[in-house]
Amino acid sequence: MMKLFFSLCLTLVFLTSAFCEDDMQVLLAKAKAGDPAAQASVGTIYALGRPGTYRDTREAAKWFTKAAEQGNADAQFSLAGLYELGRGVPKDMSTAVKWYGLAAKQGIAAPAAEPSSPEPPIQP
Repeated sequence: MMKLFFSLCLTLVFLTSAFCEDDMQVLLAKAKAGDPAAQASVGTIYALGRPGTYRDTREAAKWFTKAAEQGNADAQFSLAGLYELGRGVPKDMSTAVKWYGLAAKQGIAAPAAEPSSPEPPIQP
């Protein structure tokens, strides 16, 4: 499940590895001004703990929610993952399904269910 969480967050990585504190301040200003793409990016930064920031899934959920409520599909998908895993928000599958559904309507595919047990080997 942890791999799923990180793969969800990685779908939102818009920033280069040379990200610096000045860039974060500019991005944060845009996010505070209501830019949904910037809000989703700030959410990703907090979800992953990028350089110059600490990992904080509650803060990530806050920014993903702001962007998701404005229709940002990537944020909807990432927020769904947080609800599915209970990271930064209470674990809530019905809310996760809601956000996955909204993201899917915009072309972002929900993750396939992980099998509970491996498939049996094929017999010759």
